[in-house]
Amino acid sequence: GDSFSPASITSDGVKEFPWTQRWFRVDVQVARSSACYIDDESKGLDRMQTDGEACHEYCLHFLAHGEFTVYTNEGNVWCGIDPCHSHIPLSGLLQRDNEKQGMESCTLWLDGGQWQTGFWFGLQPPTDELGFRILKFQLQTKNSVVNEVYHDLSMLIEWVEHMYEKEGISLNTENGYYEPLEVVPPLLRRVLHLLNLSCDCYDQTQCLTDLKEKLRSIYQDCTTSESYMQICLVGHAHMDLVWLWPERVTYKKIIHSYSNVLQLMNKYPQFTFTMSQPPLYFHIREKQPDLAARIEEKVKGGQWEFTGALEVEADTQIPVGEGLIRCILYGQERIKAIRGSVSDTVWIPDVFGYSQCLPQIFYLAEIPNFFTTKILWSTITKFPHNSFVWTGPDGESEVLAHLGVAGYSGKVSLKEVIIGGRNYKQADVHNEVLCPSGY
Repeated sequence: GDSFSPASITSDGVKEFPWTQRWFRVDVQVARSSACYIDDESKGLDRMQTDGEACHEYCLHFLAHGEFTVYTNEGNVWCGIDPCHSHIPLSGLLQRDNEKQGMESCTLWLDGGQWQTGFWFGLQPPTDELGFRILKFQLQTKNSVVNEVYHDLSMLIEWVEHMYEKEGISLNTENGYYEPLEVVPPLLRRVLHLLNLSCDCYDQTQCLTDLKEKLRSIYQDCTTSESYMQICLVGHAHMDLVWLWPERVTYKKIIHSYSNVLQLMNKYPQFTFTMSQPPLYFHIREKQPDLAARIEEKVKGGQWEFTGALEVEADTQIPVGEGLIRCILYGQERIKAIRGSVSDTVWIPDVFGYSQCLPQIFYLAEIPNFFTTKILWSTITKFPHNSFVWTGPDGESEVLAHLGVAGYSGKVSLKEVIIGGRNYKQADVHNEVLCPSGY
């Protein structure tokens, strides 16, 4: 609960933060092997049997006001920490401690940004009295089997809850009484039965490895025929160059965010990420060349897609046509310098309003595709299409447009994906929906 920066609140209640940083040094020393202890939020379960198959990974649980970027002792960016990303992975950082036998250690440097911006989930903001505070700092071990079981079970429960809501079934009533399932889809009945058997198996054996295998078998056994729609999930971190913060903070934010993207890519080879706006990358190349080199490697490998065509995600109504054309010329030149080719897609998910000359400009710039979202935000005029060919006022210039039915900051929830597919108006002629996910 120690404060590390004051916050000031004006007479009209608007919080004003100083937009500065504080540095913290963290020295970590751990035993080279450890039993897996579950976090204190696990309602008393402190140790679980895993038949020796679990991988125990050390991490630091760090919860604080502000946005932190973690650096290694060598000065390389490691990851970003904020209320939505509260764990610092230590795998790959810990080195044998030559002074103490059986121990490993490392030193981290935390660049603490004193600002509360954008999305602020699950954490009360700083106060005038207490300012920015470090709320929790704890060494933990992550059990890989526990992690897999948690996510497999959570997804199945999310699907059951969605089906209950869809069928109009009450989840629970008073005194723990559940209404009998008289008329329900056969697949729901089957999943509930297998979930009960899986939980019974764990109650009897107390073995998480057995529970993991039981849950995986549910996914294999219970498939649906509703596989026509393809929901294309891609990682995304929409970044306004200036919004609720000064521009210099933007460049702190991208180092913070993109280091987390690289952590995810190294852990999950199937994970892909879409990025736009060349100035963001070129700033990283100037200030953090090691981070830029790792991004370039992912771009070449196909995990990191650099797209957008524009130098910045520009407004399209205030600038004159020449300004938009210059934005494309400069953007495509620098995108080609990064990925080896120009972008075939204009990516502007966050603009309000669209000039009618855009199809002509995109057509003349030889850009065939266009992605956006906010035309769907209107509560008055409902736009009738999600995928369509947009023809310019000349009657000849065309661009293929796709509107993200799930926005551009998806949460990758099952309900969001299902609703996205059901809301897609062109499902009769095209079965793919793009869902950019992340903040």
